Amino acid sequence: DFLRQLGFSERTAKLVEGHVQAKRYLCFSEEEYYSKLSAGSKFTLKHQGGVMTEKEAADFAKDPEAKTMLAMRTWDERAKVVG
Repeated sequence: DFLRQLGFSERTAKLVEGHVQAKRYLCFSEEEYYSKLSAGSKFTLKHQGGVMTEKEAADFAKDPEAKTMLAMRTWDERAKVVG
């Protein structure tokens, strides 16, 4: 609710919240995705609900914003500079 309290739109808040759900979904749907996560991201994944179950993944995929959340997750990862 932090972003909402700052006046951000519902859609913006949902997309930001979807960052974690996108990670959980990608770990479920793309076997190699998990192996590419940093040690820190693997650690936090455990506290964020872990890899999605089949039902959770199906529900996430039905979300009209799922593709946008996945794209944002990908953009965030590509923006990280190693070193």
